[in-house]
Amino acid sequence: MSITTKKIQLIPMGDREEKDRVYKYLKDAIYNQHHILNTYMSQMGCVYYKYNKDIKNADYKEEVKAIFRNTNTAIYDMPQAKGLGMAGNCGMRVKKDFSTALKNGLAKGERNLPFYKRNYPLLAPSRFLRFYTTKEEFMDDGGIFREREIYAIKFVNGINFKVVIGGSGKRDWFLPSLLNSIISEPDNYHVCDSKIQIVKGGKLILNLTVKINKEIEKYEPVKGRVMGLALGYDKCLTAALSDSDEVFTIGDNLKESIVEKRIQIQEYNRSLQKSLRYTQGGHGRNRKLRKFNERGSYESNIVRNFNHILSNQVVEFAQKHKVETIIIEDVNKDMLEAYPVLLRNWSYYQLTQFITYKAERTGSIIVKTSESKDAPRIACCKCGCKLEDKDIIPKEIEWCNELSFICPSCNEQIDYSYNKAKNMTILG
Repeated sequence: MSITTKKIQLIPMGDREEKDRVYKYLKDAIYNQHHILNTYMSQMGCVYYKYNKDIKNADYKEEVKAIFRNTNTAIYDMPQAKGLGMAGNCGMRVKKDFSTALKNGLAKGERNLPFYKRNYPLLAPSRFLRFYTTKEEFMDDGGIFREREIYAIKFVNGINFKVVIGGSGKRDWFLPSLLNSIISEPDNYHVCDSKIQIVKGGKLILNLTVKINKEIEKYEPVKGRVMGLALGYDKCLTAALSDSDEVFTIGDNLKESIVEKRIQIQEYNRSLQKSLRYTQGGHGRNRKLRKFNERGSYESNIVRNFNHILSNQVVEFAQKHKVETIIIEDVNKDMLEAYPVLLRNWSYYQLTQFITYKAERTGSIIVKTSESKDAPRIACCKCGCKLEDKDIIPKEIEWCNELSFICPSCNEQIDYSYNKAKNMTILG
């Protein structure tokens, strides 16, 4: 069993009037919940200190029980959101938070009594989150109305939300798979109590919690099977197995898209900086610089997402082939200085980190980096003869090129990246 959490953007379904109703309902519910939570916690605190922090006292236990009964007019006379059972939900939340505070040092004075901010997310019990699929009409680029399948959530008070998956550029590839599992396998993918919040710009975010009961097969690697992983020069990633002569490429479909995207971002940023070169101070300066400041960490976020996808593919490949050890190429300074385009458009260190921690989560795959600190080990993986780096790599590397060389000793034509990966499995 495992627990997974996911932030999901929601959009209220319906016309303008219905959307306004939903937003008003949620804002009022959050405001009412804020009062109920803090009233409950205040009453808990009063009883706690009334009995001198003695939580084993019988009178203390009886008064605490009375707080959460429906005879507590201080709570049940407050306005509450229709259909949510707000008093009960808030009561369970307060009990849990108070218990946590006790464990973390409330009695010793190391922790204050917890209270809740005005914008504390709305508690959404699992029984009120019913996922389903439906059809939606949209207009394509040719102006023709078509239908597509969307994911939706049936909530309380006649409210339905559409789940935002994202377009081709920002699509969350994990989310559709998770939602399909929730809908088709409710026994294995159980939706737990979650939270809804309204963030900056009026976006609705569901902090979804899912308990996965599906048993995961124990990973049993083939003893002694090593995978060498050469980082991308001519290809994205090239893998070689110690007991196979086959050439494997990983993430080749992603390589050109990420490099092209980064080059576009860099060119746009340069042109933006150039246009702002003569920007003077004054009242309009912030407005002029707003576009540039908003770029912020846009490029690094894209790269981070790319490295997450790529590292997932590496670990899945290793699991599929029952690899015991992954050896990742240690990118050396000389290579990066010789080919600056590699350094500027790849994030090798972050990619290695992601592969390492994701492999370690399997509990059975060991990750190491190649021990060579010199230029990459240039030896023929077929016959073992020594080769000079300058003799087999061109002066300029293009992303679409496939580098290969002919060994002067055994006359075999060998893929350059595969040769490095295979040598790692042999030499470690």
